[in-house]
Amino acid sequence: MGIYNNECRLQIGDICCSLRFKDTQYCESVRNFYKDFLSKNEPDLTIEVNIVLHNEEIDIPSNILMSKTVDGNNFNFHSGLITGNIDMDKKQCIIDVKNALLKERSVRIFEQFLIQVYYTILKQKNRENVKNTSFVHGCAVSRDGCGFLFSGPSGTGKSTIAKLSSDFKILNDELVIVNRSNGNYFVRSSPFRGDFKNSINGSSPLSALFLIKHGTKNILRRISKTEFLTRFVREVIYSDSLLSTKKKESFLEMMDFCSGIADIVPFYELQFLPDKNFWDCIDNMEELT
Repeated sequence: MGIYNNECRLQIGDICCSLRFKDTQYCESVRNFYKDFLSKNEPDLTIEVNIVLHNEEIDIPSNILMSKTVDGNNFNFHSGLITGNIDMDKKQCIIDVKNALLKERSVRIFEQFLIQVYYTILKQKNRENVKNTSFVHGCAVSRDGCGFLFSGPSGTGKSTIAKLSSDFKILNDELVIVNRSNGNYFVRSSPFRGDFKNSINGSSPLSALFLIKHGTKNILRRISKTEFLTRFVREVIYSDSLLSTKKKESFLEMMDFCSGIADIVPFYELQFLPDKNFWDCIDNMEELT
């Protein structure tokens, strides 16, 4: 089946979702925004997007994932910011989304909805998938064929790391996909980028993971698994599906995911200055005891 002129087929990891808009010009702008992640694959889900115009000012939260309500096949994010229904048997979803959510930086909030679409499809294919695959807040750098993930909350320097590492391949500076395949972990680009716009669509074997924060000098520190899990799980994007509100179940899935990484991938805390010399610490990390 060909691609419609009002359709943006977006590839998110191994999953393709089709976003369809009534306005073809708007659709073209969405395609341009996600131009490095367009797909010709058959969609795992088709989403009919109805944009709701409004005159009133809307207070847009930083996170809509915890304010969702579900009734049968219907969902409602943040008291009507996004409402809709989904039929996974027919691979169809219809949503009404307030116009304010599709402007400038507010698009990042709409992308939280798309991430739940991703988890929904992932779990439908195999419930165990989410224990091996998750979205993570982080900057991913591919250097000499090795992937390095720098993870931390907003303001800790993910985009700064990307700018300082521009001699290498930047996979993403905001939201990356980490997945396990054949016993190894990989870090992968996603369409959902931060302030660094020269990232590429690619993946690399995950060689090391760093929990980052600004410091007065460049310091790489080994941390315990308990400390790692406590801090890293906060950077994993809530793994709920569209029609679920089982927060405890999702949290346990996220902890399983983090624990699996900790068992295989070396992890550290990295305090860094805004210069490239933090890479010297990484080059010498095998010397840490």
